Amino acid sequence: MDQFRTPVPGTFDGGCLCGAVRYRVSDPFGAGYCHCETCRRMSGGPAIIWAAVEERRSVLISGSPLVYRSSDRARRQFCGACGSTLFLLYDDLPGMVLFATGSLDEPERLPPRFHLWTSAAAVPVPEDGLPRFPEGLPAEAFAIPPASAAPGR
Repeated sequence: MDQFRTPVPGTFDGGCLCGAVRYRVSDPFGAGYCHCETCRRMSGGPAIIWAAVEERRSVLISGSPLVYRSSDRARRQFCGACGSTLFLLYDDLPGMVLFATGSLDEPERLPPRFHLWTSAAAVPVPEDGLPRFPEGLPAEAFAIPPASAAPGR
């Protein structure tokens, strides 16, 4: 499970297409593709890449995203002006924020490490050598990493 929970050290800035919403995250982890139907419909593509961060390591710099309850356990946040997908909050993962890595200013700094919901993929999942999970990861994969795992902590 370490490949999912090991933080990527550093600060990452991101925001929406129009610039109305800007955010900053520090020491994110768990970047991976999601191929589920909800993420496909929300993103308009065959998959989206999410990464996780402790809520206390994330801050809105400007703007205020709108919220859409996409399921009985999750809320998605997006820019009300341009519609860009930004955040995903699960009710059963308090203290955790998932964010769309495509909204980062430098998404290449946080490459995906796995594929989720491959059983629901609309197109063939690329043969890229990353681990594949037919459904979601176990909850402990997105559990907040121990403080000792984060560099400088």
